[in-house]
Amino acid sequence: MRVVICFPWRGGDPDRERAYGLVRSYYGLFDIPMFEGDSTLEGFSPARARNAAAEAAGDWDVAVFLDADCVIPFVNVWRGVEHARKTGCVTLPWDEFYSMTEEGHRLGYDTYIPVDDPEVEEVWRANSIGCERPLYSPGGSVIVPREAWDRVGGYDERFIGWGFEDAAFLVAAGEFDRLSGPQFHFWHPSSAFSVPTPDFWYREYRDVPVTQRLIDEGREVNRFGSWG
Repeated sequence: MRVVICFPWRGGDPDRERAYGLVRSYYGLFDIPMFEGDSTLEGFSPARARNAAAEAAGDWDVAVFLDADCVIPFVNVWRGVEHARKTGCVTLPWDEFYSMTEEGHRLGYDTYIPVDDPEVEEVWRANSIGCERPLYSPGGSVIVPREAWDRVGGYDERFIGWGFEDAAFLVAAGEFDRLSGPQFHFWHPSSAFSVPTPDFWYREYRDVPVTQRLIDEGREVNRFGSWG
């Protein structure tokens, strides 16, 4: 089984580069090949960048798509890889989201990876926003077995800017599994968001039923928390 890690990435912002350096250093401990993809657009498109990273990775069996500004404990990631390989299902290895505040960032609270260090994790959680549990929203950190990737056809490149392309991928998959665990988001200046327009939610994604299986809770939901 060939497992790869794929990052959508474009440099240029010091805070993002600092965060990405920490993220890559952490995942680099686990001897899994990592690939980057850019979007070849003036404005950054995570959808195109993820597709580019997946193509750069070549022949893979399971791809771990991670955002360059987030970290998930590797034990959760690998559990997701094994689950995706066994079931053939798209898998999200997290259901909690902790986003560092700007003030916490300025005070240096996100200088370290908050994994396997209870004191650092406690400080991180205490200075984060958006930590809702359970959180059933979509996100860019997702594990995809090859058969599911080929069936969906990758990310829809009509989405420009960040936002909603991740939800569209899950809707296109039709069903996915979710495992319990935290995701930690480093602070950085925000970039252009994909603002909805009348044709933003393309017809094929509107009112499409999608099944989200909460594996650790033993139940299904048909919604994404704050989305859908």
